[in-house]
Amino acid sequence: MHHHHHGNRHDHDHEHDHNHDHDHNHDHDHDHNHDHDHVHKHKHDHSHAQQTNKDRIQKIVTHWLKHNDDHIKSYREWSEKAKEENLPEVSDLLDEVAEMSLSMNEKFQKALRFFL
Repeated sequence: MHHHHHGNRHDHDHEHDHNHDHDHNHDHDHDHNHDHDHVHKHKHDHSHAQQTNKDRIQKIVTHWLKHNDDHIKSYREWSEKAKEENLPEVSDLLDEVAEMSLSMNEKFQKALRFFL
């Protein structure tokens, strides 16, 4: 009897696969966005190629900066949790990582000034 139940669960797995098709729609959306990007890029290529790379650098540095901000929040949050779990060393190390990320952000910000 139990074995039969297991068979049922297998069916459920199969259904889950069906959901995977649903994701396919999402992929389609993503492709559409990609096309849109491509059009944008094409317009960019119209100006000097060097300009495109400069824009890309500014874009990626801005991305890293925002990303780091998110990470810093996480580091601090988990540092607090480590303290609560009586892991002061871990907490201190995570705080140090947060500090290092802050100084990385300062460098990113300095770098971005050259694009203004």
